Amino acid sequence: MLRLNKFLVPLMQKLDLYQPCRERAALVIWPEVVGPYVAPNTAAVGIKRGVLFVRTASNAWLAELSMGYRRSFIERLNARLGEEVVKEIRFLPPPLPVAESTHEPDAPSLELQALASEDEALVEEVVAGVEAPELRHRLRRLMRRDLALRRARLRAGWRPCQRCEVLTPDGGVCVPCAEERRKARRGGIYRTLLRAPWSSPIDIKARFPDTSLHEYQQVKARLLHGLKSDVYAWSRAQPADVKLTGAMLGKALRYCMLRFGKRPHELDRRDICFALGRAIFARYPQ
Repeated sequence: MLRLNKFLVPLMQKLDLYQPCRERAALVIWPEVVGPYVAPNTAAVGIKRGVLFVRTASNAWLAELSMGYRRSFIERLNARLGEEVVKEIRFLPPPLPVAESTHEPDAPSLELQALASEDEALVEEVVAGVEAPELRHRLRRLMRRDLALRRARLRAGWRPCQRCEVLTPDGGVCVPCAEERRKARRGGIYRTLLRAPWSSPIDIKARFPDTSLHEYQQVKARLLHGLKSDVYAWSRAQPADVKLTGAMLGKALRYCMLRFGKRPHELDRRDICFALGRAIFARYPQ
């Protein structure tokens, strides 16, 4: 007797259900893979194009998991799934999502009801090509439940995500799409500060209305750290009498402008000395 996978996998691939099911499995096995210490403080909230989004219980957990656990978790997840389903993990700040309760006032609105005739026809059309009776029965039951759940959520007021077709309770943006939007916004802030380091939070918010002060400060700190690291690495590699020139001089000035929020003509030598320190300032051209 042929293995079930020889029937199921080609069928799911034909219906474009294989990859979504494998990705969904990554969400389900997350607590088991990460273990009892990490699982209560994290929640896998979404996956999109191989990127798994994990919400953390606190900023401390976010920092700890981001440091050295990401690659280990990816390898363990893919080992359990038998193929490379998860390519990247992005840890998100708190809070953890609230577990759904069957005692909430709106729970009855999600009660599953019998499918309409057109839904039943769709299910039968899909399962018609499955020869194995048991597999056909299981696939029919799974599709009926998914369609009934979708219909119940629509009746309860759930609406598609503003960027994709995933249903959300408030008709807003689902977690993966929200994270993509946040990443694009942070990239825009980073590029803006790189071009115009004197930009204030008000300037940034005018360009990117959804930006918070905390987000602006995070991006600014990241850029400051990168510029300072580049300048100091160059300084350690060069003889003591070599002056700042070219791209490295530009990075040093950009660091000073970003540090004080000043334009080039507003900087004086005291600002530069204070920002870079005496050792780097000694390399500054006269």
